[in-house]
Amino acid sequence: MPRTRPATLITSGVLGGGAAAPVTYTISGLVTDGVNNIEGATVALGAYSAVTAANGTYTISDIPAGTSGTLTATKTGYIFTGISISAMTENLAGQNFVSAWYSPGFAPTAVYDATLAANLAASRVNLINPGTYDLGGVGSPTHSQANGWSAWAANKYFDTGITPGTTPVSVMIVTNVITAYGYLFGNNQASPQRGVHLAALATETQSYVQYGSADGYPVVGSIYSSPAVILLANNKVYVNGTDVGNFAYGTPDITIPLFLGTVNNFGDPHGNVAAGSIFALWLYLGTLSAGQVATLNSVAMANFT
Repeated sequence: MPRTRPATLITSGVLGGGAAAPVTYTISGLVTDGVNNIEGATVALGAYSAVTAANGTYTISDIPAGTSGTLTATKTGYIFTGISISAMTENLAGQNFVSAWYSPGFAPTAVYDATLAANLAASRVNLINPGTYDLGGVGSPTHSQANGWSAWAANKYFDTGITPGTTPVSVMIVTNVITAYGYLFGNNQASPQRGVHLAALATETQSYVQYGSADGYPVVGSIYSSPAVILLANNKVYVNGTDVGNFAYGTPDITIPLFLGTVNNFGDPHGNVAAGSIFALWLYLGTLSAGQVATLNSVAMANFT
């Protein structure tokens, strides 16, 4: 009879019945604000995490096979949307995060973005702190994600509910197309506490700014025929990232709320966006550093223009 060899038992893929090494995978990607890489953000999937390097990259190692959940990125001053991870069966690369344009390392007092809202009601919500400073107003303009807020009229505007007092106001308005003279934002307190407002003088190719008791007319060129990012910060006006001039930065005591789509004249609208549309409003009670101005301008431009 032929001789037979004794059988060898194979258990868990290891000869002799030894325990197999657990199967693990990695997740990797990049974290940015849309323009700049973000260092020091924590990316986590449950108990497994990593911190981004100076170039914004991260790698989470030793994640057991079958792990699932929401991959999150967090860092103070930034807002990220989580990524859903199904039961892992392989390494996952390219799991990238881009922070919301309106919170590029520092958070405003309020922000409203018609392009991110599914409907008019959602466009009224303060994205930074929903339920606080949501947009009010008697009537409403027309809303669409593609064109922003349009069809403004004397009885169709928004009330931010924000009364700055003596605190300086930094404000960014992103216009879509403005084709005629109109008041975009602000209030119109009686002299000498004139408040702050921004108007489009399309026929004069100027952006009109008023703060405190003085007026300013920095020439900005024909900016209203296409999307434009207009930032009023400290005593300067920036259009699409370019410093276009100074305006007098007074110290008023603003006691009436700021309106969008018109100027608040003690509870009544004073003028309005005559023809055109607005994508977003970003508002911060306080001054911005030069670095914050540069970052906000670049991130907003990357998002809208």
